[in-house]
Amino acid sequence: AASKLVGTDITTVGTITSGTWNGGTIAIARGGTGSTTQNFVDLTTDQSIGGIKQFQKAATNTTAYNAGTSLTIDFGLSNLAYTSAGGTSPSYTLQNLKDGGAYTLVLTSTTNSAVPTFTASGFSFKYMGTTALTTGKAHIYSFIAVGSVLYVSMATEN
Repeated sequence: AASKLVGTDITTVGTITSGTWNGGTIAIARGGTGSTTQNFVDLTTDQSIGGIKQFQKAATNTTAYNAGTSLTIDFGLSNLAYTSAGGTSPSYTLQNLKDGGAYTLVLTSTTNSAVPTFTASGFSFKYMGTTALTTGKAHIYSFIAVGSVLYVSMATEN
């Protein structure tokens, strides 16, 4: 009981493992957030971050997603992906695209030819200067999601 505690007892309480915190806001200088609301980036959970953020250095993926020989590309793993899958008129399925996102897919197979097709749930496609695949060359496809439209452009290895 509070009436049984003396000054030295309060400083040696130890770790509180249950109950509800009823104290004030813990300052940043004391290991807290300085806020009564979650206004920080939690590195262990998914979060949507609102407001304008500016980085002084590049914000990049840890690595590009290697889809191996798969025709299914999961852009939820990285917005930069590559695959060695291909052939004549390959058909790729793009997953986890979001409105406002920019994505890049590198086709590393040198046996690709003809025109590839792309599908993505909830999106239609507008092709911007894309041409047939050139056998013996790598290709890069860029996808920009605006609303429910994916704008697609490509580049072919020289």
